[in-house]
Amino acid sequence: MRARFLERQAQWREGLSTEPGRRLGLDPATDLHPHLAAGMALTAFDTALLRWTESEGADDPAELAERAFALIGASLDGVA
Repeated sequence: MRARFLERQAQWREGLSTEPGRRLGLDPATDLHPHLAAGMALTAFDTALLRWTESEGADDPAELAERAFALIGASLDGVA
């Protein structure tokens, strides 16, 4: 089951990499930034869900996701 989850996450990362690439004018096939941005976004979301689960639903999942994305926001938009 874990292998299926990782495979699905790789598919999501691939799909998510197109938007930062389009928005920043970068080609996901040749530039690292779109794939890294997609991976960071998936990790932020996964971290928020994990924290929510650990709180047994006491924490607000939307607020956790907002906080997670706020932490990585500058890295998602910046191009080095």
